[in-house]
Amino acid sequence: MKASLLHFSSLEVPLLAELQELESLYLLFNLGSLDALMHVYESSADVRSCARVQLALAVNETYLAGNYVRFFRLVKKLHFLDLCAVHRHIPQMHNLALNRMSVAYNSKIHGYPMEHLRPLLMLDSTDKVAELCMRHNLLVKEGQIYFLKAAWKESGLANPVKWIFCQEKDRKTAQTSMQLVQLLLIGGSTAVS
Repeated sequence: MKASLLHFSSLEVPLLAELQELESLYLLFNLGSLDALMHVYESSADVRSCARVQLALAVNETYLAGNYVRFFRLVKKLHFLDLCAVHRHIPQMHNLALNRMSVAYNSKIHGYPMEHLRPLLMLDSTDKVAELCMRHNLLVKEGQIYFLKAAWKESGLANPVKWIFCQEKDRKTAQTSMQLVQLLLIGGSTAVS
């Protein structure tokens, strides 16, 4: 992907919209990478100042800070292809969120409602919340999660719980993204069937 970025930026008349999209994709795919962050900051002001790249920078910042609440709020605003790029980092943020909540809400008596956690972690059902919590050895009972830091178990990232990937994204955005992918893979043809 970095080679494609370098190719687009070296063109005599750079394709600004495509370059902005590639910069955001590169940063989101490589969340936490200093190399990706430096690449964005070294790009032109036109690229850095666009809303899409600014959103990608904000997602990267919250990822580095470990702010899972803001991370998931920002991820909900991403374009379809950007969601694809950030997808691989979601299980890690789920683990971080549950780990921090195990310390913050540590109680044998008071439970945390699964229905409150479901949208926070971008999960589409309380069954998936329960599955995720049970992977971390957290007690789930009667729609409540009982966070006990002593019982916390780190879960492997293999077979992550499926999360809400795409909600009502408009067709035009997805089609434009597919045109960019075709342009990169085929080398010039932008026709989408």
